[in-house]
Amino acid sequence: MKKRFMNLSLRNKITVLNFFIIFLVTILLTANFYHIYKENVIHEIGSFQVKNASFVRNNIDLLETNVEALSTNLFLNQSFQNMLRLSPKQVADGAGLNENMEESINLAINTLVSNDYISYIAIYTKNGFSFYYSKYNKPNALSRIRGSADYQKMLSRIGEPYWTTYSEGSGYFAGDQSGPKLTMLRSLLDLNRYTVQGFLVICIDWNTVWSYVPHDENAYILTDGAGRILSMNTDYEPLKRLDLKKNVSFADYLSLPDKTVVPVDGEEYLYTGSKVFTDNSNVVSLMPMKTVMSAATDKAPSLLLSLLVCLAFSFIATLFTSSLVSKPLKKLVLAIRAVKKGDFVNKLHFVYHDEIGVLGEEYNKMTTELNRLFNRVLQLEIRNRESEIKTLQAQINPHFLYNTLDSIYIRALKFDRDTADMIYTLSRLMRLTLNRGSEWSRVEDEKELVGSYLALQKVRFKDRLQYQIEIDPEMLRRKIPKLILQPFVENAIVHGLDSIQRPLAVRVTGELRGGAIRFTVRDNGCGIDPGRLGRILRGDEPGKEGHGFAIRNVKERLELYYGKSDVLLHITSCLGQGTAVSINLPERGGENVSAFNSGR
Repeated sequence: MKKRFMNLSLRNKITVLNFFIIFLVTILLTANFYHIYKENVIHEIGSFQVKNASFVRNNIDLLETNVEALSTNLFLNQSFQNMLRLSPKQVADGAGLNENMEESINLAINTLVSNDYISYIAIYTKNGFSFYYSKYNKPNALSRIRGSADYQKMLSRIGEPYWTTYSEGSGYFAGDQSGPKLTMLRSLLDLNRYTVQGFLVICIDWNTVWSYVPHDENAYILTDGAGRILSMNTDYEPLKRLDLKKNVSFADYLSLPDKTVVPVDGEEYLYTGSKVFTDNSNVVSLMPMKTVMSAATDKAPSLLLSLLVCLAFSFIATLFTSSLVSKPLKKLVLAIRAVKKGDFVNKLHFVYHDEIGVLGEEYNKMTTELNRLFNRVLQLEIRNRESEIKTLQAQINPHFLYNTLDSIYIRALKFDRDTADMIYTLSRLMRLTLNRGSEWSRVEDEKELVGSYLALQKVRFKDRLQYQIEIDPEMLRRKIPKLILQPFVENAIVHGLDSIQRPLAVRVTGELRGGAIRFTVRDNGCGIDPGRLGRILRGDEPGKEGHGFAIRNVKERLELYYGKSDVLLHITSCLGQGTAVSINLPERGGENVSAFNSGR
């Protein structure tokens, strides 16, 4: 897989890699956004549940407060207190209850009954007085009531209200209930003797409490302090199917913070709770998580659409950015292929000066230099071929020529020593000039060649020519291009003697400077006109036999071997005073070019 990816084009690699990164980042951002949105939805709906649960609890507290106030009003009624002090016989005979007392007691009781939320009222006294009101039920026998734990708790409060909640069919005080009841128990005290003379039972139907709560999939459940379900209000079918008789418990959830997701009967719900302080019961609110998440789920298509749009835009942007990189590189590759075919002239032009632009500029410089080197090597090759032809022409039976000169030299020794020396010098000069066709010679050979040439010219010009050759012995074994000194010595003699009456002095020196070689040819001849010297150095001097040809030939050969440089060949001249030629050869270069050209 990696090999297949790495073999893709640069543009495709950039596109795939960038798109993968953008895709991954987009997925992560979308998932994070969805998670944040989900948490916000849970928080908002949870806050709404908390408000509703608090609303239910506040309604319960308000109802309980009203019932306690009404029961206190009955408890403090003077006629009711007088009734509690009657003996059982007086109550049974009716002698102790006058018309005004009965009217006052009935008025107080009717005030309780007139409230719609009260579904059951029962009064039990020791003297036998009793009252009963119920929308659905009949009262239980007093003996059964006295055996309950809630009855004992009521007595322990000595007149204070005691609240409890009974699920359907579980109450001792209201008989067989038709539904769950919120029940207040309160002992009746004789305020003069502060003794218990009976008790009061008031029940509120939970359907009355639930009537204030909106009916939707949100469930409101009443539990006792142990978490057992007492009553439930919901339209959500899975919760309706919960069998309350199985004592489904919320005990583990009552200590949880609000807005917590809890499992109930295999399904997840958003939980909030609120405690009713009067009877230690709890109002629990449950909303199915699928209902909670429906708001977030509704956003899924728009999120998916946004994701697809982002990915499409990212893909287009990736293609565009990858082309910004790949197109210049492709252009560079095509240019390199053209160079491979020999096109050194075509240049690249990039608009921007980034790394690729710099690479293009360096490519242009490289091709320019390659073109120059190629032309240089080509010229050198042409000159070598020409030199080989000339050498072949000049070497037609060279041994015959050398043997002939040697024979003349031997015969001349018998008659004229000076003539014999000239013949020997000429023979040596010719051998050094031909140099077996090689373009390079040692400094000592070049020194001998120049010396031989000057010796022959000395015979010709006698006292009119004086010369001196000073070469550092340490450089005699160094190799240099052949015939780079002789042409300047020849020019000094041929052109330097013009228009002067004094003897011509030619001085040839050679020295090492930091590994480089420096030759100097000085004369005190007639000099060269500055204008003509400029034309000679530029290669504009016409003719092939004058100053121009010799100087241009040496200059071109030095440039071919060592590269173009102003310090390779330097000529200074002053009319009537003479000319100085300096040749500076670098330590490296030169012969490597010749070796490359000749295939060595």
